[in-house]
Amino acid sequence: AQWAEREVKVRQRKGDREGENDISNDGDDADDEEEEEYHDNEDEDEDEDGDEDDEEGAGDEGINGSAGNNNRRRQSERFENEAKGRKKDAGKRKLGNKKKGTHADADASQAKRHASKDDTASQPPDDPVAAALAAATAFSAAALAANPDRTELPSLRPLGRGFSIWTILKNMIGKDLTRITMPATINEPLSITQRILEFFEYYELLERAALSDDPLERMMLVMAFNAAGYSCQPFRENKPFNPLLGETYEWRSPKHDMRFMCEQVSHHPPVSAFQADIGPGMGLLPVKGWCGKETRGNGGGNGSGGGTNNGTNSNPNSNLNSDDGSHANKTHPISSSSNASRSSTPITTTSTTPIFRKITPLVTLTGEMENRTKFWGKCIEVFLMGHIQVVFPQRNHETYRLSFGTMVVNDVILGRFWVDLSCDLHAKCLTNGCSAHVTIYPCRGRLAARGRLEGVVQDPQGKPVYKYTGSALESIYVSRVLDPKRDLKRDSKDSSPDVTITTPTTTPAWGPLKEVWRCRDTVHEASQYWMTKLAITLNDPGSRIVPYLPPTDARFRSDMRALELGEWNRSTEEKLRLEEKQRETRKNRKDGGMVYKPKWFVPAPPEEGPVPPSTLLGKKDPVPDLVRLADQPGSQWRFTNEYWQKQAERDWTGCPEIY
Repeated sequence: AQWAEREVKVRQRKGDREGENDISNDGDDADDEEEEEYHDNEDEDEDEDGDEDDEEGAGDEGINGSAGNNNRRRQSERFENEAKGRKKDAGKRKLGNKKKGTHADADASQAKRHASKDDTASQPPDDPVAAALAAATAFSAAALAANPDRTELPSLRPLGRGFSIWTILKNMIGKDLTRITMPATINEPLSITQRILEFFEYYELLERAALSDDPLERMMLVMAFNAAGYSCQPFRENKPFNPLLGETYEWRSPKHDMRFMCEQVSHHPPVSAFQADIGPGMGLLPVKGWCGKETRGNGGGNGSGGGTNNGTNSNPNSNLNSDDGSHANKTHPISSSSNASRSSTPITTTSTTPIFRKITPLVTLTGEMENRTKFWGKCIEVFLMGHIQVVFPQRNHETYRLSFGTMVVNDVILGRFWVDLSCDLHAKCLTNGCSAHVTIYPCRGRLAARGRLEGVVQDPQGKPVYKYTGSALESIYVSRVLDPKRDLKRDSKDSSPDVTITTPTTTPAWGPLKEVWRCRDTVHEASQYWMTKLAITLNDPGSRIVPYLPPTDARFRSDMRALELGEWNRSTEEKLRLEEKQRETRKNRKDGGMVYKPKWFVPAPPEEGPVPPSTLLGKKDPVPDLVRLADQPGSQWRFTNEYWQKQAERDWTGCPEIY
C-alpha cells in the first residue's frame, strides 16, 4: 500500500512538470538564454524532489526492510530520470520550433512585401474599378464557399401520379393545355421561367465565339450553342409549372461570369421575356460599391477570398440581412434558410455610375418565347415560338438571331412518356450575312437514336463552310471545307509534270471531324425528375442570391416548394390557390379598366411598316401575336435594365403581390 501511494505521488509530480512544460511552450521566451535558465531551474527542482524521495525512502526502510526499499528507490529514480529526459527533449524541440517559426515569419513577411510591390507595380494605385472588381470577386467566392450549390432534391420524385392520365386528358383533345388546371404531381418542381435558363447551360460556347477572330467560326460556335441547349430536354417526363403573370427568375453562375433574368410578361398567351450578360465579373453578387451608386459598399474581405474584415468577422456571410439590405429578410419567408450574406469590407469609390456598367460583357442575350402545347390523343406537341438574339458588344455589336425548336411527348395514353426532338434550328448573323441550319431528326425505332443531327454553316454567298454531325444529346462534331486552291497547289507540287490536274468538282471536300461540344456529366435519375446537375440547383432556397431577389422570384412559389419537399397534396392545394388568386386579380383589373404592364420589360417600339410573315411557320402552325420569330425584324419586348439598378439599391417597391 505504501509503495502504491509513493508511485502515485511520483506520477503526480511528473504530470505537474509536464503541464508546466506545455504552458511554457505556448508562450514566447525572450531568447535562448532564458530557455536554458528555465531548464536549469527545473533541474534544481527535480534534485530537491529527488532528495525528498530519498528521505521518504530512508524512513520506509525502517518499516519494510532494506531490500524492498532499495527496489522502490531504484524504481522512483528510474521514473525521475525518464521525466528529466523527456523535459530536456521537449526543451530542445521548443527551441527548434521557435527558430523555425522565426525564420518562417521572416520569410512570410518578406514574401508579403514582395507581393505588395508586385501588386503596386502591376495595378494602378487609384483604380476604383479594379479594386471593386477584386473585392466583389472575393466576396462572391466566399459566399459560394459558404453556400455551395445543392446536389440533390430534398425529396424523391413520387412513384405514381395518383390519377389516371386518360381520365384527365380524354376531354382535352385539341385544346391548349396551358389553360387546363391539373394536379401538381404531373409537374416537376421548376417553372418555365427556370427551364428557359437550361437552354443556356453551355454558354461557354458563346464566350469562345466572342474571343474568335474568324466570323465563320463565330457562326459555327453560336449554332452549336443553340443545338446544345436541347441536351437535357428529352429526358424530362414531367412538365414544368406554368409561370404566374409577373413572375421573375434570376440566376448567377458559380464562375461569376453570367447573370440571367426572366419575367413572365403575358399569361394568355404565355410569353416569357429574358435577358442575360456573359463575361468576366458579370455574375458577381450585387454588393454595394460594385453595382450601386454609394461611395461605400460591402465586398468580399481582404481580396483573398476569405471574407474577413481585419480579423473581426470570420464568417463571410454574417451581415447579409443587415442595414438597408434587409428587405429580403422581411419579405421572403425562406430567405432566412440561406446563409449567403455580405461582409463589411468597404469598397471606396467616388463614381456616381455603377462600376459593373463600366465593364463591357463579352456576350449579351435577349429574347422572348411563347409556349404553346396541343394534345393530339397519342402525343403532346410543344411549340416554342420566339427568338434568341446574341450580341457581341466588343465586336461592334455583331448580332445573331436564333430560333427555337419543337418537342413531342409520345405515348401519353399508355403513361410511358418519352420526349422526342424533331425540329429545324436556324441562325443568321445580321451583321455579315453568315447563316447556319441544323436539323434534329425524329426518333425511328430505338430511343438511343434520339437527337441525331446534321447541319451546315454558310458564308454570305451561300457556300458551305462548316458541316455538323453528331447528337444534340451527347456530342457535336464539325468539319471545315477544304480550300480548293490550297488542295490544287499541294497536288501540283507532288505530281509529275506529265500529269494533268483537273479542276475540282462542285461537291466540297471536307476536312477531319473536330469535336466542338460534349454533354457534361448529368444526374438523369428518375428519383430526381431526370434533372441535370444544373436543374437541381435552380430552385434552391439556400442559394447565395436569395437575399438579393425580388418577392416575385420563382423560388418563393409555395406550390413548387411543397412539391420539392414531397408534400404533394399541399402542393396541389397551393397550386389551385395561386391560380384562383391570379384569376381574381385579372377580373378586378378588367373591371377597373386597367391594362397589365410588366415591371422590367416594356413593349418595344413598333417597326416601320408591316412586319413580314415568317417563313419558319407551317401552314397549320399558329401565328404568335406577342413574340417575333427569328426571321422577323425586331422584338416585341425590350429590357429596361431597371431591374439591376433596383437590385443594387435594395428597392423592390412596386412589385406585384402574386404569391
